[in-house]
Amino acid sequence: MWSLSKRLVGPETKLLAVTRTNHEKINQILRSSWTFSMMNAMILNLEGDGNGERCSLYSHMPYSPRGKDQIYKVATWRKNKGFSLTSELQIFPSKFNNFFGFTVPVTALPFPPFWDEKKRPGNGSAVTYSGTDFYLLDAIAHAHNFTIYVVPTKDWGEVLDKVEVRESYIASVFHAVLPMRLKRFDYSSVYEYSSVDFSFAKPEVKPQWQSLYYPLSHGVWISTGVLFVIMAGLVIIFVRVSDSFMDKNRLDAGTALLETLGTLLGQNLSHGFPKSQSWRVLLGSWMVFAFIFGSAFRGNLIAYLTLPKYPPRPENLKELLRVAERITMPPYGKDFKAFFSQSDSEDFLKLAKLMQIVPSVHEGQEQALQRRQAHLDTRRYQEHYIAQFHTRIDGSTKLYVGREGVLPGKSAWPLPHDAPYATAINRGLIAVLEAGLYEHWSKQLIEETKSETRRRLREQQAMMMHEGNADHSTDSSGQATMALTLVHVQGPLMLLLIGHILALSAFASEYAMSFYVKF
Repeated sequence: MWSLSKRLVGPETKLLAVTRTNHEKINQILRSSWTFSMMNAMILNLEGDGNGERCSLYSHMPYSPRGKDQIYKVATWRKNKGFSLTSELQIFPSKFNNFFGFTVPVTALPFPPFWDEKKRPGNGSAVTYSGTDFYLLDAIAHAHNFTIYVVPTKDWGEVLDKVEVRESYIASVFHAVLPMRLKRFDYSSVYEYSSVDFSFAKPEVKPQWQSLYYPLSHGVWISTGVLFVIMAGLVIIFVRVSDSFMDKNRLDAGTALLETLGTLLGQNLSHGFPKSQSWRVLLGSWMVFAFIFGSAFRGNLIAYLTLPKYPPRPENLKELLRVAERITMPPYGKDFKAFFSQSDSEDFLKLAKLMQIVPSVHEGQEQALQRRQAHLDTRRYQEHYIAQFHTRIDGSTKLYVGREGVLPGKSAWPLPHDAPYATAINRGLIAVLEAGLYEHWSKQLIEETKSETRRRLREQQAMMMHEGNADHSTDSSGQATMALTLVHVQGPLMLLLIGHILALSAFASEYAMSFYVKF
């Protein structure tokens, strides 16, 4: 029968009292279940009878210098001699401070930059691992002297299933702490406050005639229009009442307005104007305004043509739900969809309706580039994937990650329920985090991925140039040069086209009138 004495053995130690059981039977009992083999389980065996009656205390060590799954007799008690230790071990030894080099089974799948796998060249099935979570686990393995063994798994569901049935000690890639998951397994200490974020295609600039209008704000254009109307009225008044010029140089109001508009567009004066001081002051002030206005407009226009105005893009969940037609997530997103469906938030309920499960982040982000949809995943994972597969040679990217997360939350490693080695794992986790190594590894891996992607693109470009298929928009150094496209100059082209149409219409009208009117 089970007997648990908190005063004697503590709340985390199982003590089984048996009578006259041989050593082989004791071994069988202590190795028969997870509780005895992994927990701090002990057997108190009542031996002998009469004056020779004694009690022996046995402890099971899953990892020891003598090997794996060893039984130690740690103490005895006799009526005559009392209590005495029979082993170098403590009565209640810590079983998981030292694994003595034995392997520890873990489950993980490639999830860069947290966990990545690469086959060693020319070495059959040998695999090397990298990533922030692998480095974290490797640091803990060195501290507690064990070897990592990655149990083969097919998908993320199997990764968690093997933890639940205790075939794996740890799922060594972080998972979000969700209420429904706590029924299946426990978690290590929280070490990653990662949110579920969305990636979305960067909006492209579409050709539009307003390219000439955007360099100045609405208020500036309205004020300029009002000033021109006022100036036009003053010009008409001055031309009609002024008598300070010869009849042969007389300037009608229409021509004066065209000249005034021409100065606003940077043209010189081509006609004689009244020579009165009032006219000169009026015209001089207008020309100063036209010079400042024209300089500001030309400067802003050049800047806008090289850095066009991009359409607004969603940066949080509310904005995303207004524009997205579909939202994808990898297979483990089923837990999140169930969580969102049970929420009281209207945004989460709408998100659950739009969510679709896709096989991988690759499919989700490829679909996001082709349709108005987003992909949900962790921020660092998506940033790493974008840096690796959706980065251009100039460093710009086709996708972006929203500024605000969809579901900020805590993340940790899944562990079996009541795992006795959790304390040792948590101690290593906290030590690495406090040293700042986890953040350092993450930033380093992202930068390495970006550099590798740009290097690969430059090599591809150099190969294309060598074959004579290089794009003329890039120079010999591999740097992209800025070329104005229809997106930038549609406004001037449309203005020129309208001018040509008006000129041809006027010419056609004049030509037709010449048959009826004799000049």
